[in-house]
Amino acid sequence: MLIAGGQCGADLRVLRADRGASDLLGHAGMAPRTGREFLARFDGAALDTLSRVVGACAGRTAVAAGATTATLDMDATFIEAHKRTAHTSYTGEPGYMPMLGFWAETQSCLLGEFRHGNASPSAGAVPFLARLLYRLPPGLERVRLRSDSAWYQARVFDWCAARGVEFAVTAVRTDAVAKAIEAIAPEQWQPFAAGAPDEQIAETVHALDGGRQAYRLVVLRHPWRQLEMFKGLWQYHAVITNMAWGAERLIMWHHERATSENWIKELKDGFGLDRLPSGRFRSNAAYFELALLAYNLVVALRRLALPPSFWTATVKTVRFHFIHIAALVARHARQLTVKLAEGYHYLSVFRRALAPT
Repeated sequence: MLIAGGQCGADLRVLRADRGASDLLGHAGMAPRTGREFLARFDGAALDTLSRVVGACAGRTAVAAGATTATLDMDATFIEAHKRTAHTSYTGEPGYMPMLGFWAETQSCLLGEFRHGNASPSAGAVPFLARLLYRLPPGLERVRLRSDSAWYQARVFDWCAARGVEFAVTAVRTDAVAKAIEAIAPEQWQPFAAGAPDEQIAETVHALDGGRQAYRLVVLRHPWRQLEMFKGLWQYHAVITNMAWGAERLIMWHHERATSENWIKELKDGFGLDRLPSGRFRSNAAYFELALLAYNLVVALRRLALPPSFWTATVKTVRFHFIHIAALVARHARQLTVKLAEGYHYLSVFRRALAPT
């Protein structure tokens, strides 16, 4: 239902009434009431199993796609939900605050953790990261972590450094970071070639309180677009890292982590994750994991069965070209046949997608 574009449990009726879809699936679809009962049966162990299926789908897709590097993008998102189990977030609205870990090279979601709305995006970072790395397939050449300032934590950096994980995380402008930036000599600031003419870049080293070692602090600055009192002349963006890349390359690569917001938007707008079906926390957690699985299956379809021009396509595009098309499903001589229009533009692509590999 989620892959086809359904937005709520009641949309199960559409699949259930579609005889062609039932023949292709091999069984009739769930009734909405059965779907609600199914979600209500999930306990902690079943949720963990479903989560591992989500991770396995992402991992197998990456292996089949030939990925040798795992760039892990972390981000939390808020899902507004006026449910009896929903807690109020820092925005003042009730809902849930799941944490998501994406594999950037394939855009798949390796791990999602459904959380109450009052959960901090920075909470449980190291355990989440440990679970994430456990799901990675063996044989990868590099594992890299990108995150916003929610994961600006000494224990995260030291944990990564001890395990050979490269990281680049947005620095929080604490007093210590501000002093480190102020200590950069004027001659160290260089033009940032990839940005606007007035942008400059430099670097220093910085150690967090409680951390085991110091790390590179790469700083980008530009004049305030509108001068304000007490803020000085420059606006700063700093990234802390253990990577050896040049400063400009590192900043540009770290900026790419903003793409994960598009993947979250795809989950919400494309796979029904902007609304949750139940007043029960675990039922909503199960629905959340099923949405991640549906998303990962479409990622696998794009990367492994469709031409490269579709690798970054939204699910809306995939539906328009390959799912929401007219077809006749027929049984003859104990064989199931799907008949497509002779003039269907992507007929050859459709055939290749169905071919066994």
